[in-house]
Amino acid sequence: HLGAYREYFEEDTWKNKVVGWMHSCRFTVLIAGTTPWVRWELDQLKNKHLLRKTIILMPPKNAMEVAEIWAQLLASLDSLPVCGALSAENPIDVRAICIQSEDEVVVFRSRHKDQISYELAFDSALAVSGSLSRHVDPVRHSD
Repeated sequence: HLGAYREYFEEDTWKNKVVGWMHSCRFTVLIAGTTPWVRWELDQLKNKHLLRKTIILMPPKNAMEVAEIWAQLLASLDSLPVCGALSAENPIDVRAICIQSEDEVVVFRSRHKDQISYELAFDSALAVSGSLSRHVDPVRHSD
């Protein structure tokens, strides 16, 4: 099955459970943001070498919010060689990111911020990351 999962934990147990899910899942989808929890999740994925099975989505925000989110994302990834390639990107056009290795990244861009642009970016990221399986029917779009 494909979908989000929600569970509630005590303050002292949730981090271990999340890290366990990161290891056992086929892929992780992280919506980039500026909260301490998003930063913690990204740090865990990086430190545990799980970025290769992570799809990072940029949320549809205004230019100022996107710049703040992008700055935090780059700060989290600053120890990786891909940070240089990402810093050259125009974050307002970025829809999804797949980090294939510490020095290889695939960025999905669009000038549009509509739902179709995000769906195409996500579907493409699934395919590139190798997470797409026979159990997932990607949304198909045509112009």
